[in-house]
Amino acid sequence: MSTGRPAADYPVIGSRTSRCQQLGDVFSPLVAAAVWAVLLGIEWLPHLIRYLAEQYPHVHCQYEYAEAA
Repeated sequence: MSTGRPAADYPVIGSRTSRCQQLGDVFSPLVAAAVWAVLLGIEWLPHLIRYLAEQYPHVHCQYEYAEAA
């Protein structure tokens, strides 16, 4: 789920804002979006499929995009 950043090799330092940013950077944007959607009660999978189909149309077929809509 995370990048597996070893704490001993990469200490979290700086201001509170800086530390929050460093910890937030551990997760990919897609994982973070999925976690927030679950916490907010939003159905996230159709949005993710639509996003990936728009970004990578040569990989994701139009059938998958139509199913998510």
